[in-house]
Amino acid sequence: MKKNIVIKFSLLVVMAAFAFTACNNDKPNESKEVAENINDQQLEGKSAEKDAQFLVDAVSNSYDEILVAEAAIAKSANAGIKTLAKQIKDEHTALLNELKTVAGSKAVTIPTGASDDAMKETAALNEKKAVDFDKAWLEEVEDIHENSLRKYESAANDATDMAIKNWASTNLAKIKGHLDMINNMQETVK
Repeated sequence: MKKNIVIKFSLLVVMAAFAFTACNNDKPNESKEVAENINDQQLEGKSAEKDAQFLVDAVSNSYDEILVAEAAIAKSANAGIKTLAKQIKDEHTALLNELKTVAGSKAVTIPTGASDDAMKETAALNEKKAVDFDKAWLEEVEDIHENSLRKYESAANDATDMAIKNWASTNLAKIKGHLDMINNMQETVK
């Protein structure tokens, strides 16, 4: 029975490796890259492309935040981390749904899932021992939020589409709030 499971698992790994290398032919295969390429072809003008890029980045970061938050909900033994992760997951899920609506109204193509980097980072986080997980998770979620904050601030100040500019301005406080909570939690987890 155990030998059967090992054989099936080995076969699954080999098939996944084959599929990965077969698909790796220098074409953009990450959801974010595909969305960027489609938008570059369909949108005219630098300002429209810049506004679309914000939506692509914001959607990608939200998917990444949700994925990383799910890892903390599942793995952390710290109740504060779990609570923070749940709040981040819930709020980024709501942001993601709003972003999908805004992007749809602007005919902007957006990613359909987390970035390859976030998937790799989440896998690396899940490999960590429980003692090291919380600190590493806080560092990762801080990095993603700092990236998001820069993008939201830029869109709130520079977006030419008023709906996108207003949406970014309205939701900037949520990103700042998350970053504040993350920084406060880092003080307690050392």
